[in-house]
Amino acid sequence: MARGKIKWYSAALGYGFIVPDDEATKVLVHHNDIAGGKESKPLENGAQVTYAAAWG
Repeated sequence: MARGKIKWYSAALGYGFIVPDDEATKVLVHHNDIAGGKESKPLENGAQVTYAAAWG
């Protein structure tokens, strides 16, 4: 699992971005891809997260 920080996330829009700890590139995060779905705790800007990126 990769680690990073929430750069920006909008629950109203349903998406945002994670900046990996290595700061290589931003990763798009969509609310459908968050474990726990809409019942999960909202993502807060600046929060540390672990994630698995899926490309393609």
